[in-house]
Amino acid sequence: MECTLGWGRSAAPAYTLTPSLQVRYVHAAFDGYTESGSTAKLTVGDRSTGDFEERGQLSLACTQAFAPDEALRINIFGGLLADQRAGSTTINATLLGQAIPFATPGNDSVRGGFGGAGPGWRSGRVTLVASVKSFDMSIIGWRSRSGEVHPNLVVVGP
Repeated sequence: MECTLGWGRSAAPAYTLTPSLQVRYVHAAFDGYTESGSTAKLTVGDRSTGDFEERGQLSLACTQAFAPDEALRINIFGGLLADQRAGSTTINATLLGQAIPFATPGNDSVRGGFGGAGPGWRSGRVTLVASVKSFDMSIIGWRSRSGEVHPNLVVVGP
């Protein structure tokens, strides 16, 4: 489930500044299982978990039209995000009749920043968009940096 609120403001001719806020909830359910083919079967119980994510972003886009149905758009964006784990962090398991509960790895709360840029080309009903993103996350005691590249081709119906 996700809700995003954003509004574009004209910053200058051909430039649009868009602040946005996003709240997202993700729920995952995992089935339990029992190993087979062994005399010491491990049984892991089912569980469910959820994550709440909050994101604030500021985007600056420049659009240059070359014809009524052709345009080039360059987008630069950045923002802050936070993620909190909801629900139980325990995984219940049994081996040889003994309970061996253990905690899921990772932290219950992370926060950080992100930024990126990308071009987009629209020609008629076809749009080609690419973006490069970088994340810098602070997870209580250590930092993580990662990057992504996203090419997308969108074709609008006939």
